[in-house]
Amino acid sequence: MTAQGPWPDKMKIRQFRSRMPATIRGWYAQLPKSTRHEWKLLTTKFRKLYCRTTGSYAERYFTMKMRSSETALQFFYRLNAAAVKAEIPF
Repeated sequence: MTAQGPWPDKMKIRQFRSRMPATIRGWYAQLPKSTRHEWKLLTTKFRKLYCRTTGSYAERYFTMKMRSSETALQFFYRLNAAAVKAEIPF
């Protein structure tokens, strides 16, 4: 028995493309060529658009963390916006 390693990115893209429904094919076709041929970029864009978190707004609020790229004030504004969505009085 031979051990199989992980799939190469080209194979992942080919499998992804062959199994996507027509609605997603339209989205895929409008992507830049560089994104369609780069697995990490493709999955990031796909997840951002089609995969929503299943947690509640309150859960998201209580688990928020400050991003390394944002200032304390930016985090505070983002936290307040999340509190409004979660209907948490602040």
